[in-house]
Amino acid sequence: MIKDTRILVVRHNENDEPFWALPGGWTKPGEELTETVVRALREETGFEIEVLGLLHADEAIYEDRTTHCLQLIYSANIVGEAVHPNPEGKFVRAEYVELERLTEDNFMSYIIATEMLKVIQY
Repeated sequence: MIKDTRILVVRHNENDEPFWALPGGWTKPGEELTETVVRALREETGFEIEVLGLLHADEAIYEDRTTHCLQLIYSANIVGEAVHPNPEGKFVRAEYVELERLTEDNFMSYIIATEMLKVIQY
């Protein structure tokens, strides 16, 4: 989600090492990809969204090489706010942040986000 020159990110706090990431999540068994996007955004940000389409697809292999995942970036419009965001308390907060505040050291999705912003700006 992009607003003016800012990007919507979620502040995580795992193992006392806070970092920013794009909102998202794993697909549950039987869940369609767009259903995952709607659910994950609601859980992590509190926003209800309408998915517009797929913007970018990439893959990631974790350092220990035990997990290989697809990273799918969708465009969406915010259509409302959810009643109870962040039900499991995993996230500190979601906010729109200027990209300049984010670095490869503190933003898990830095490379993908910077590439996507270049595409969207043209």
